[in-house]
Amino acid sequence: MIAIATAPDQSTRLDTLTVNISPVNDPPQTSIYNLYVSPFSNNLYNLKLYASDVDHAAIELDWDFWGFNQFNIEWYDQQQNIIEIIPGANATSETGVFKVIDPLQAADTAQVTIIYSENNTAPHLLLPNSMILGEDSSITLNLVNRVIDSTNTANELNWEITAGENLNTNFDSDQLSLSIQPAADWYGQSFITFAVSDPFGLSDQKQLVVEVERRNDIENLTIGDVSDNEATFNIQTEIPSIIDFSYWYNISQITTVRLTNYSTNHSISLQNLVTDTTYYYHMKITDEDGRTLSLQDSSFRTVTTDATDSKQPIVYPNPIKPSEGYSEMIFTNLPEESQKIS
Repeated sequence: MIAIATAPDQSTRLDTLTVNISPVNDPPQTSIYNLYVSPFSNNLYNLKLYASDVDHAAIELDWDFWGFNQFNIEWYDQQQNIIEIIPGANATSETGVFKVIDPLQAADTAQVTIIYSENNTAPHLLLPNSMILGEDSSITLNLVNRVIDSTNTANELNWEITAGENLNTNFDSDQLSLSIQPAADWYGQSFITFAVSDPFGLSDQKQLVVEVERRNDIENLTIGDVSDNEATFNIQTEIPSIIDFSYWYNISQITTVRLTNYSTNHSISLQNLVTDTTYYYHMKITDEDGRTLSLQDSSFRTVTTDATDSKQPIVYPNPIKPSEGYSEMIFTNLPEESQKIS
């Protein structure tokens, strides 16, 4: 890693640091709280739905449980991490411990209350009234802990999910998860309606308002008038923004230009460049709400006037590494003679 300090007089000091990053095993996380047992249910619980681990798949995790006397917990399918809870003759409710362990023995524990009920009640959805997503983003909801039913497990319930206009959803009935993604380049307000019912017809319904906020993007970036010692950048953004533009050919001498007027169209003229040299640049774009996106690992090259037509526009940046936070960059309204440099 290279660290550069710049003084007020623009003099710089450069140091090279060696950074060693060692692998770290993150422990699994449980999301299990209350479990319900009744004569109306098969009382089977898929524990894969109640834990997550960034380093291991849920099926690779082991489980242990203790502290229960009123209920007997047995493996129904240990390979799939499915348990069966069998109530005792006078079972009511009881709190014990569930522990999840990853292959490297990192673990997490949770106090879990098992409740026995002979009164069939309707399921109850535990969803917020609204949620906010960013334009061109996505989210996945775990629905296991978004519903309570005193007499049936989440896998025994029937789900109906209807998305409003401009929202794409995918419901995984095995994992009880719902992925939500707005239509490309769309922002505004829509909704998702959830309806859940138990095997006896009792049900609950709720509508979730989804607000998709506008996010900035680079709509067009061209480099024109490249000559032996000058280059002009023209930048078009989706939302009025300010720009911090840094460029260099020697990492110890970085020059930063800041455009402080919020606009969707910016022009930067670089002068006194070194002839026949590759320059690298980094650009940070900040919109009026303070959100930023950046463009890095890009470059351009100055040439001698005799080698090329200085008026020929060249289209950048590096298409392999586009704006951070976006899956693609689209350049439109380019002149026919423009070139795309990879």
